[in-house]
Amino acid sequence: MKITSPSSLDIHAPSNVVVKILFFLAIYVYIFQPPIINKAIYVVVNMFFLGFFILTKTKKFFSYIKCLRFEICIAFSIVLISVLRDFFSGDIVYSDRFLVWFFQSLIFPVFVIYYFSKYYGNDYNKSNNFIKLIYYVVVLAAFLTLLLMIFPPFDNFYKSIQLDDYYERYKNWEFRYRAYGISENLTFTYGYLLGLFAAFSLLKIKDGFHHFFFFLLLTIGTAFNARIGFFPIIFALLYLITIGFNIKFFSLSIIAFIPAFVIFFTYFTELEEFLTWPLKFFEEILNFFSSGNGGTANTLLDDFIIVPNNPIELIFGQGVSLFGLESGSSDMGYILQLNYAGVFFVFLIINFLLLCCTNLYIRIGYRHCFFWMFSFSVFLLNTKGFFLAATPGARLLFLIYCYYIVSNADFLKFSKKSC
Repeated sequence: MKITSPSSLDIHAPSNVVVKILFFLAIYVYIFQPPIINKAIYVVVNMFFLGFFILTKTKKFFSYIKCLRFEICIAFSIVLISVLRDFFSGDIVYSDRFLVWFFQSLIFPVFVIYYFSKYYGNDYNKSNNFIKLIYYVVVLAAFLTLLLMIFPPFDNFYKSIQLDDYYERYKNWEFRYRAYGISENLTFTYGYLLGLFAAFSLLKIKDGFHHFFFFLLLTIGTAFNARIGFFPIIFALLYLITIGFNIKFFSLSIIAFIPAFVIFFTYFTELEEFLTWPLKFFEEILNFFSSGNGGTANTLLDDFIIVPNNPIELIFGQGVSLFGLESGSSDMGYILQLNYAGVFFVFLIINFLLLCCTNLYIRIGYRHCFFWMFSFSVFLLNTKGFFLAATPGARLLFLIYCYYIVSNADFLKFSKKSC
């Protein structure tokens, strides 16, 4: 079995270069939503643009909804249950998260996909430029992460304008070993996305030398934000070593590694401090499989698995969040959702994710790299944390998902055959 990846890096840019740059930056802001303004403002701006789109492209909007009708129905059921759960609890616990996720990840992508097709031409689908455009957006994010790491004045400037609590959280630490990036959710889905596209860049190394440097850049960003992003990198390496072995890949990797190694050691004088935390990830994984003692893995499997105390709470949940409690705390997505709204609610979420994976399989097949990227990611991320929320990971993965579900050779007409 050979997993195929999009074939061409040529992006047919619109004649207006300014439009191209603005569109590229707009996608960055939509996905990563830098915390330099209140989160609610991003939602309001998205609603404004979507409202404009509905008024001017009404038929296309409803055609888009028709293409995703099954996903939207189940996702809306998840939102409705969370709203009712919070209503009976008398407190907003998770309904706001699910509501924003539903809007930003499943409804708003119609705006992005439509204007991408408008600016990048009728043959965009043939050359898979959309996922490549997203790839470059993530590379930009990794580059900004590197700048924050190696240029303290830039990091201090960003600190002065951002609203997140990462800097406050680490201010008393002798050495800040994580949370570098111009994005929200740095230590969860942001770092994971960098790792996911580092894996993607590995698949592309055979197509160009520069992808190796993208891989290094993305891997560094992963290492100093969220180590969960190492998982897709490991699987991509295993695939390339076994099923997808390519002599050109290894030749280019060896040639590129030496200058990259020199540059890395030149800039990072405190290398030992930088590497301690990311390398501990591999130590914990090896310990887990060799002796069953894996640090973070043990914490997830032992301390964070908390089941409701009685059958009623197991079915309907407790309407509370376990995250951050002094005792009985958990940050595992399925556990949080189980204790929040019960086993049926978790079953509905799992069925939604399975439906998406099945539809993606039907649309692009198991040989396409994004089928594996999406299927692996959604289940892993909702295990590690609360994935179905207003996070960069959810926005990016479902944006590309929606693109592949509704795209076809005659996208602007949303032909019935594509649905």
